[in-house]
Amino acid sequence: MKFLNIARKRRSDAYGALGFLAGQTFVDPERVAVVGFSQGGWVTLLVADANSFELFARPSNLRFRAAVAFYPVCRAAGGRPLVPTLILIGGLDEWTPVTDCSQKIAAWGTDGVPVEQVVYPSVHHGFYNLDLRPGRTMFGRWAEYNEEAATDATRRMREFLKHHLN
Repeated sequence: MKFLNIARKRRSDAYGALGFLAGQTFVDPERVAVVGFSQGGWVTLLVADANSFELFARPSNLRFRAAVAFYPVCRAAGGRPLVPTLILIGGLDEWTPVTDCSQKIAAWGTDGVPVEQVVYPSVHHGFYNLDLRPGRTMFGRWAEYNEEAATDATRRMREFLKHHLN
């Protein structure tokens, strides 16, 4: 329950940031995406969910246009995203198991905007975090930076955002 309350607060923070960005003269509010890592990836999935728009988006047309979630807590994600969504996850992730994301995506079905998942088979949680060189056990689970996966994830994220925000 504690994590759910934290995620709800972070979801409102994400929409506060979107509102702030939309008010800047150098930002096109039609081209703002949300990107998050681990628990932030879960928040990314929550703000991409239909219920988030109704709760937080004011005016109602103000919304994120795409979402990228790195190793998110998919098990706790809500409904199917309403914006194109990319999930990047390691096949050996003990924190946020790939099976949770695969099952969630299957449950969401294929109707609606694209929801893509990229699995890096021999990669652990935190593969994008340079501070996890060398890898280490954290709270009984392994986390480790992986340069090859991070480089590919950067490329895929840029291509995804270019495609969905232009």
